Amino acid sequence: SHRTHTRSISFWSGYWDKEIDPVTIPNTDAQIIFMGLSEAPQIIKKLLEMGKPANTKFIAASNLGRENEKILITDLGSAESELASAKLENPTLIAIGLDHL
Repeated sequence: SHRTHTRSISFWSGYWDKEIDPVTIPNTDAQIIFMGLSEAPQIIKKLLEMGKPANTKFIAASNLGRENEKILITDLGSAESELASAKLENPTLIAIGLDHL
């Protein structure tokens, strides 16, 4: 993280097992979410409800390092609609709040 922009970062799984309580989303400046594509709409909604600004940078990257790699860079407020049209595939890594990138 860049210390003048991001002082705290969390790494967590975006896979939410329906048989257990949903994950508590950490309140950090930036977040890296593994395997969060299918839960992305719920994650986005929760982050906005928690007070994350809609203009927070949102990056979703699928198949990193492969020839079919796709990267979506947008903001949190537009992420849900842009994800729907981006046609990303798993595995997808999501980064939120890395505004200096």
